[in-house]
Amino acid sequence: MKRPTYYILYSIAALAALSALSSLMSGCSGSEPYPVGRLDRMIATYGSMDAAERDSALTANAPELVALAALTGDSLASPSATAEAWSGSTATGFFQGAVDSVFPDLSRLESKLGQLYAAADKQGVALPRYRVTAVTWPSYRPMALRDSVVFVALNHYLGPGYEAYSDFEPYQRALKEPGRLSADLASGIIRSAYPYTSTTGRAFEHMLYDGAVAYVQMKLLGSRRLDRALGLTEAQVDYLEANEARLWQEFGLRPGLLYSADPADIRSIMDLGARTGFDGGRAPGGLGRYIGYSMVKSYVGEHPATPLSYLLTPAFYGYASTLVDSGYNPQ
Repeated sequence: MKRPTYYILYSIAALAALSALSSLMSGCSGSEPYPVGRLDRMIATYGSMDAAERDSALTANAPELVALAALTGDSLASPSATAEAWSGSTATGFFQGAVDSVFPDLSRLESKLGQLYAAADKQGVALPRYRVTAVTWPSYRPMALRDSVVFVALNHYLGPGYEAYSDFEPYQRALKEPGRLSADLASGIIRSAYPYTSTTGRAFEHMLYDGAVAYVQMKLLGSRRLDRALGLTEAQVDYLEANEARLWQEFGLRPGLLYSADPADIRSIMDLGARTGFDGGRAPGGLGRYIGYSMVKSYVGEHPATPLSYLLTPAFYGYASTLVDSGYNPQ
């Protein structure tokens, strides 16, 4: 049966839209996935490998094993000694089963990293190409950098309900979502390339710097998840958005706070676990991060040609004039 003309045109339009969507999705994932090693699995299975398998694994993971030994204070250990020691560690035995269940593969993380680097190259944000590998360890740090190797501890991202996290504070458990992994890694890479530097260390500088890292990370990843960029929960971001004007007015009642270099003052508004005292104690820790992000966003709105890399430099976050130039004044 002959198809009506409108049907044929509709089909062509649908195919064109599908093709465009496919291209868009491909572009969002980055030109190429960025490889992430599974040192955690190599270590977990090292004891059951035969001699040939061990030699192959040690050769493939030598830079990571050398860096891991140096990171843990045993820089003279050989790769084989490091693999042997870690394969029998308590952390490996305790966490690896859960890690394999939550992270059967790291393809999503590799795709996000590829997107990060592709977007950074396009936007002129210079990010170093590290060797990135997954680990399982007892350290409190979810990530660490040593000798151009980034270690990502997957046992820190097993979900807020994971039993081993039951003694953690609520804000700490919220950071254990598997979905936060790519955002945390992207922020860490950005911070390593553009570390905070200041001779005065005033509160507003920390606010602007952390806000800039979050802003740039979201732009490069194409993300709208401000909660993940700032280390907050969605409920906390909702509260901050709803009460932003009132909270900023409260900053005005503490005129010395923005310019304070007192570490206690800075921790009170920047640390995620801090009790800020704002809004009768209802404002969450990390308030300063959110206000800093809002300032950065407002500044870019006033100066849309601003390069992303500029936001990560002391020329931007190290001057009080940036506060004025941002035009930030929530109503």
